[in-house]
Amino acid sequence: MLKPTKQRNGQVKVKVATLVPKTYTALISFAGNANYKASSKSVKVVVNKTKAKLTAKKKTFKRKVKNKKYSVTLKTNKGKVMKKVVLTLKVKGKTIKAKTNIKGKAVFKIKNLKKKGTFTAVIKFKGNKYYKKLSKKVKIRVK
Repeated sequence: MLKPTKQRNGQVKVKVATLVPKTYTALISFAGNANYKASSKSVKVVVNKTKAKLTAKKKTFKRKVKNKKYSVTLKTNKGKVMKKVVLTLKVKGKTIKAKTNIKGKAVFKIKNLKKKGTFTAVIKFKGNKYYKKLSKKVKIRVK
């Protein structure tokens, strides 16, 4: 049971931030007093998934570098880092996986970019029970 906080004008607020996103049925009841009868009502409350924030910037590598390391950061909608989350990066037909560390940073080791050029990379987060899936396109340049 969630504890409401009292507000002005007979209103109450209930924090739902810790609930798993889905549809809930809430029973709202008033015990009554000397002036008003007791009443209750059942209502549906929908808790939606929220968006995560992915920080990924364009990057330029030298062609001679064999292990090109590209990093991105994943945070919650409130700016807290997301730890141990698997992200994927797809560039030039190859998909690479990386897991975020305790600072929310994932480092991809790109080995298949050996020629000069500009490539479009797509970073994806598949989502989880609290956050929607997301993807971001970035340009990676090899000179």
